[in-house]
Amino acid sequence: MSKHTPGPWRISYDHEGLPIVVAVAGGAVPIRTPFREDAFSADPRTRADFDTATVDANARLIAAAPDLLAALEDAEFLLRKIAINPKEAGAMVDSFRRSAEDARAAIAKATGEDK
Repeated sequence: MSKHTPGPWRISYDHEGLPIVVAVAGGAVPIRTPFREDAFSADPRTRADFDTATVDANARLIAAAPDLLAALEDAEFLLRKIAINPKEAGAMVDSFRRSAEDARAAIAKATGEDK
Protein backbone atom coordinates (compact mmCIF):
# COMPACT_ATOMS: atom_id res chain seq x y z
CA MET A 1 0.00 0.00 0.00
CA SER A 2 1.42 3.34 -1.01
CA LYS A 3 1.53 6.20 1.44
CA HIS A 4 0.43 9.06 -0.74
CA THR A 5 -1.59 12.12 0.14
CA PRO A 6 -5.25 11.06 0.01
CA GLY A 7 -7.50 12.43 -2.70
CA PRO A 8 -9.41 14.01 -4.05
CA TRP A 9 -6.89 16.28 -5.73
CA ARG A 10 -7.77 19.30 -7.85
CA ILE A 11 -6.01 21.89 -9.91
CA SER A 12 -5.48 25.40 -8.60
CA TYR A 13 -3.39 28.16 -10.15
CA ASP A 14 -0.56 30.23 -8.74
CA HIS A 15 -0.17 34.00 -9.06
CA GLU A 16 1.40 33.54 -12.51
CA GLY A 17 -1.49 31.41 -13.74
CA LEU A 18 0.47 28.16 -13.68
CA PRO A 19 -1.28 25.00 -12.46
CA ILE A 20 -0.68 23.61 -8.99
CA VAL A 21 -2.15 20.25 -7.98
CA VAL A 22 -3.54 20.39 -4.44
CA ALA A 23 -5.18 17.93 -2.10
CA VAL A 24 -8.71 19.04 -1.24
CA ALA A 25 -8.67 17.48 2.24
CA GLY A 26 -6.47 19.26 4.74
CA GLY A 27 -6.85 22.77 3.39
CA ALA A 28 -5.51 22.56 -0.17
CA VAL A 29 -2.12 21.00 0.48
CA PRO A 30 0.16 21.39 -2.58
CA ILE A 31 0.96 18.06 -4.25
CA ARG A 32 2.96 19.05 -7.31
CA THR A 33 3.45 21.96 -9.63
CA PRO A 34 3.83 20.17 -12.96
CA PHE A 35 7.04 21.13 -14.70
CA ARG A 36 7.03 24.42 -12.80
CA GLU A 37 10.79 24.68 -12.58
CA ASP A 38 11.58 23.45 -16.10
CA ALA A 39 8.68 24.35 -18.37
CA PHE A 40 9.34 28.05 -18.55
CA SER A 41 13.07 28.19 -17.91
CA ALA A 42 15.06 30.56 -20.11
CA ASP A 43 18.05 28.21 -19.97
CA PRO A 44 17.74 25.78 -22.93
CA ARG A 45 19.74 23.14 -21.03
CA THR A 46 17.03 22.85 -18.35
CA ARG A 47 13.90 23.95 -20.20
CA ALA A 48 11.34 21.32 -21.02
CA ASP A 49 9.73 22.29 -24.30
CA PHE A 50 6.16 22.08 -23.10
CA ASP A 51 3.51 24.53 -24.10
CA THR A 52 0.75 25.68 -21.76
CA ALA A 53 -1.69 23.04 -23.06
CA THR A 54 0.80 20.27 -22.23
CA VAL A 55 1.46 21.68 -18.76
CA ASP A 56 -2.32 21.83 -18.13
CA ALA A 57 -2.78 18.28 -19.44
CA ASN A 58 -0.02 17.04 -17.14
CA ALA A 59 -1.67 18.80 -14.20
CA ARG A 60 -5.00 17.11 -15.01
CA LEU A 61 -3.33 13.71 -15.13
CA ILE A 62 -1.56 14.26 -11.81
CA ALA A 63 -4.77 15.58 -10.19
CA ALA A 64 -6.66 12.49 -11.36
CA ALA A 65 -4.07 10.06 -9.96
CA PRO A 66 -5.98 9.15 -6.75
CA ASP A 67 -9.19 8.59 -8.76
CA LEU A 68 -7.38 6.49 -11.35
CA LEU A 69 -5.71 4.41 -8.63
CA ALA A 70 -9.02 3.80 -6.83
CA ALA A 71 -10.78 2.81 -10.06
CA LEU A 72 -7.99 0.44 -11.02
CA GLU A 73 -7.89 -1.15 -7.55
CA ASP A 74 -11.66 -1.69 -7.67
CA ALA A 75 -11.53 -3.19 -11.18
CA GLU A 76 -8.65 -5.46 -10.19
CA PHE A 77 -10.61 -6.68 -7.16
CA LEU A 78 -13.67 -7.49 -9.28
CA LEU A 79 -11.65 -9.22 -11.98
CA ARG A 80 -9.77 -11.31 -9.42
CA LYS A 81 -13.08 -12.30 -7.80
CA ILE A 82 -14.48 -13.42 -11.17
CA ALA A 83 -11.27 -15.30 -11.99
CA ILE A 84 -11.65 -17.29 -8.76
CA ASN A 85 -15.37 -17.98 -9.24
CA PRO A 86 -16.66 -17.22 -12.77
CA LYS A 87 -20.18 -18.25 -11.80
CA GLU A 88 -20.51 -15.07 -9.69
CA ALA A 89 -20.33 -12.81 -12.76
CA GLY A 90 -24.10 -12.59 -13.20
CA ALA A 91 -24.63 -11.52 -9.59
CA MET A 92 -21.97 -8.81 -9.90
CA VAL A 93 -23.40 -6.84 -12.82
CA ASP A 94 -24.16 -3.80 -10.65
CA SER A 95 -20.62 -3.88 -9.22
CA PHE A 96 -19.16 -4.04 -12.73
CA ARG A 97 -21.37 -1.15 -13.86
CA ARG A 98 -20.32 1.00 -10.88
CA SER A 99 -16.65 0.13 -11.43
CA ALA A 100 -16.90 1.07 -15.11
CA GLU A 101 -18.61 4.38 -14.24
CA ASP A 102 -15.90 5.19 -11.68
CA ALA A 103 -13.21 4.35 -14.22
CA ARG A 104 -14.90 6.52 -16.89
CA ALA A 105 -15.14 9.44 -14.44
CA ALA A 106 -11.45 9.13 -13.50
CA ILE A 107 -10.45 8.98 -17.17
CA ALA A 108 -12.59 12.05 -17.91
CA LYS A 109 -10.91 13.93 -15.05
CA ALA A 110 -7.47 12.97 -16.33
CA THR A 111 -8.21 13.96 -19.94
CA GLY A 112 -10.27 17.07 -19.25
CA GLU A 113 -13.46 15.55 -20.67
CA ASP A 114 -15.28 16.29 -17.41
CA LYS A 115 -15.57 19.98 -18.18
